[in-house]
Amino acid sequence: MLDATPSHEAGQAWKTPIMQEPRRRTTLSPALIEKRSGHEGATVGIQMDELSPVWLAKLIRSIGVLALPFEGQRAWLAENWELPGAQPVSELAIELGDATLLADQFLALDWISPAILSELRRLDAYLDERSGPENSEFWTYEALRYHPDWEHARGLALRVLNRIN
Repeated sequence: MLDATPSHEAGQAWKTPIMQEPRRRTTLSPALIEKRSGHEGATVGIQMDELSPVWLAKLIRSIGVLALPFEGQRAWLAENWELPGAQPVSELAIELGDATLLADQFLALDWISPAILSELRRLDAYLDERSGPENSEFWTYEALRYHPDWEHARGLALRVLNRIN
């Protein structure tokens, strides 16, 4: 089932799979929130006492989509993020970044290993380095298909998945 939720850009709605909300409240590290948002003092709306495995599943799904070949990534984007005239390729990195915010908590719960966390951070940093208006060409379907950096990102994602198995 799909649900319209606010996008990362004001005034637009994106289709995203409905995910069950965690049951209780906990706080994300302010340093992680600031790092991911790029804004000092930034906050997010996720607070839970007991972390739900749903969030770990979201992280693994985002890594899995990043590891797919272009055709699989394109199909996933079309099913989950497609808007007329839009190229939502950046959603691949946004999904990963959002789920990565909880990675330290996953580690504390022994849901992931330090080796997985290290590989995950490497992948997230690799994609973060390509953000910003100066890299807008990287976030197109053409680049997703042909740019060698996307092949490298797929390889990094596959390394994370291999560590999980």
